[in-house]
Amino acid sequence: MQQAPRRKEYSQDLRLRCVAKSHRGLGAKRIARELEIPVSSVKTILRAYRRRGHTFSAPRSGRPRITDERTDRRIVRAVEKNRFASAVAIAAEVSDEIGRPVMATTVRNRLKATGLNGRSSRKKPYLSKVHKSKRLAYAKRMLAALPREEDWANVLVTDEASVQLNGSTGKISF
Repeated sequence: MQQAPRRKEYSQDLRLRCVAKSHRGLGAKRIARELEIPVSSVKTILRAYRRRGHTFSAPRSGRPRITDERTDRRIVRAVEKNRFASAVAIAAEVSDEIGRPVMATTVRNRLKATGLNGRSSRKKPYLSKVHKSKRLAYAKRMLAALPREEDWANVLVTDEASVQLNGSTGKISF
């Protein structure tokens, strides 16, 4: 069985213009011609306006949200507390708190709605055995080159780089 084609929903502005033209005494055909929409659409808009007294879309049925605003704030707080927690871990934590099951997909959707998007941690350079031995040799050479403690006072040691000794951390932020 083929599904019915999806109908276009007209903007609130267009609906209001349609109703305003009708109040000025224009007929459905003339309104349709001026607004470049089908006559049936004009009639549907006017009928809905007469029934409900406004031009807003009628509420649609749909699956109710599992989370309310308070739960959404809990999800955001859980992420702010631990940026590297996975969506699965956050979902489990929130589910325990509210007593209802919350899926990881729901957590991702709520975070995305608040502007928090998931990221993968930056990969750090992997140190092989060769790298480790070269670093050790360098450190021993420096130790031999600067035997006195006063010499070390003139050495500035900085290492902003973070290195991973045993492969990837695998940390993924939600």
